Amino acid sequence: MKRLSIILLAVLAISSCKKDSDIVDVKTPLNIPTSYSSESFSTNAATELSVAGQLGSLTTYMKTAQDASVKLVKDSLDFYFGANATPSLKAVTGTYYTKLIETNWFNEMVASSQNAYDPANGATATIGGVYESRLLNAKAKENIQEIEKGLYTAALFNHFVSVSNGTLNDAAIDKMLAVIGGNPTFPNSYTVATSPDKYVLKYVCRRDKNDGNGFYSGVKNGFLKLKAAVAAGDDYKEEQTAAVTQIRTNVEKGMAATTINYCYAALSKLSATSPTDADKAGAMHDLGEAVGFIHGLKAVPANARIITDAQVDEVLAFLKAPNTSKGDMYTFITMSAINLPSLTSAQNKLKTIYNFSATEMEDFKNNWMSTQGR
Repeated sequence: MKRLSIILLAVLAISSCKKDSDIVDVKTPLNIPTSYSSESFSTNAATELSVAGQLGSLTTYMKTAQDASVKLVKDSLDFYFGANATPSLKAVTGTYYTKLIETNWFNEMVASSQNAYDPANGATATIGGVYESRLLNAKAKENIQEIEKGLYTAALFNHFVSVSNGTLNDAAIDKMLAVIGGNPTFPNSYTVATSPDKYVLKYVCRRDKNDGNGFYSGVKNGFLKLKAAVAAGDDYKEEQTAAVTQIRTNVEKGMAATTINYCYAALSKLSATSPTDADKAGAMHDLGEAVGFIHGLKAVPANARIITDAQVDEVLAFLKAPNTSKGDMYTFITMSAINLPSLTSAQNKLKTIYNFSATEMEDFKNNWMSTQGR
């Protein structure tokens, strides 16, 4: 009995000598839901839905000038961008992009509207105009697309990042989902009758094969993890941060993949034996979208994206649409043999930045939502 007491005392002594750092605090695993539930989505995200709607209104007005009989008014452009709501679309746009829109691109569009244009004259043109129902600047860049698609990231995704950096709760998560064009049903489709994907997620959806491994699935799973981590409390801050990063990464990769997709589309049209004027205008539209999707990322805080400012500028140079000038995109039409390889260089640059595989690069040729009839 005496020997047993000595052993027990020894065990107690050893136990009492353990440091706090030796004690492992095992957290309960997250209970991740299989669907996104929100009883007050529209109410929580009213501001974000309004901002996204303002982008739609601005785009609708800009596109009126695709009719050569319409003259745009600078005051009207400014109104749709920054004066018709509180908060305005302008208020959530990164200042880098705001300056380009208000100082450069709106003025170019006003000057180009109600004018005819032929990219064959791009070398000497001082103003742009309408070419096959596309409003192009003097050097054949489609400002409408650099603004609209650029604001998907420079404004909507930028606002997502701002909300994610604040207090995270169910209302904040609803805001983050709404502003990138999502909703609690996560349909992975923009053609469904009710609650389709819009804006950013519309294009992420296009790049997703619906096999559970794509960018759209990554966004959805990130939101579900974020809901679970927020519900679990402050001990799960690390998991909250990881979920936000997962969403951000998949959105950004979806935008980069879409830039690659539109380069493929332009290459297909312009490398044809005898491209028509409609083909050429369509290619300029494709490239306008490509420019917008990647350029807008430069207005998102650098610590919230993979691509650097310098890398964005490199891609824009390959697309012949540097932010410092009107560009010279007309040369993709007038000197195709010399300049079309530059589009492949843009694709390869993005492939390297995002570590896309050869298989992924082939997949990016497709609109998977359309191909699969979702």
